[in-house]
Amino acid sequence: MSEVKYEVEKFNGDSGFSTWHRRMKDFLIQQGLHKALGSKFKKPESMKLKDWKEMDEKAASAIRLHLIDDLVNNIIDEERQDKELIAKLKKYLYKSFDMKDLGPAQQILGMKIVRERTKRKLWLSQEKYIECVLERFNMKSTKPVSTPLASHLKLSKQMCPTTKKEKDGMAKVSYSSAMESLMYVMVCTRPDIAHAVGVEAIKWILKYLRGTTKDCLCFEGSDPISKGYTDADMAGDLDNRKSTTVYLLTFSRRAISSQSKLQKCVALSKTEAEYIAATEAGKEM
Repeated sequence: MSEVKYEVEKFNGDSGFSTWHRRMKDFLIQQGLHKALGSKFKKPESMKLKDWKEMDEKAASAIRLHLIDDLVNNIIDEERQDKELIAKLKKYLYKSFDMKDLGPAQQILGMKIVRERTKRKLWLSQEKYIECVLERFNMKSTKPVSTPLASHLKLSKQMCPTTKKEKDGMAKVSYSSAMESLMYVMVCTRPDIAHAVGVEAIKWILKYLRGTTKDCLCFEGSDPISKGYTDADMAGDLDNRKSTTVYLLTFSRRAISSQSKLQKCVALSKTEAEYIAATEAGKEM
């Protein structure tokens, strides 16, 4: 698989991004491409069957990822290698937009991309992004810890501020901002921090990330086998006695989906909690 990344002209403000998306959508449709993922797409009545099949052929040979103000082209059919299509699209893109070819993608949306083509491996990491998060919350010099959540931290509503002094103190804490940053890290490359929440837990996670900034996800093109791993605690939530579902799904021995989520009902036994977790993992698979 070969890939090309582009940096395109930037628009200011939310309305600018909407303008950019509309322009790019119209452009791609004009070039005979259509949205193939995320929604059903039917042949327009005005389009001939021959033209529709030609669009499907193009969609089968190339995937274009349109993310904010970056474009990533992936030639996914190694046997066909429809490079003429990509070259044609690049030519039209240069005419329509102010852009430049940055060569093989090395970074996208805060994630670093490292490839070893001979071994068919690809790594995704967020080392730079995590370092920026640590610096923003004054945790760059903190002492690292070896686990994402301390065993002595038992989170409950009793830990919430109750007095005016405590609430005023919490108002100065950038909790939501820190949570948003950690959520992005968790969703992209670090499923190991999915479970921990709460102010003290966030501080602990930042200490954990301080010592594991170089950790990354690795993907490789071998053994196309899907596997799932599930687990559940028993009445781990001290407030409502609900259990927590945890699962990790892999493809080619690499993580592709994970979740840590409080179960909707109170399990009557550890076995029931485990079955609920297995059911949720089965839905995802």
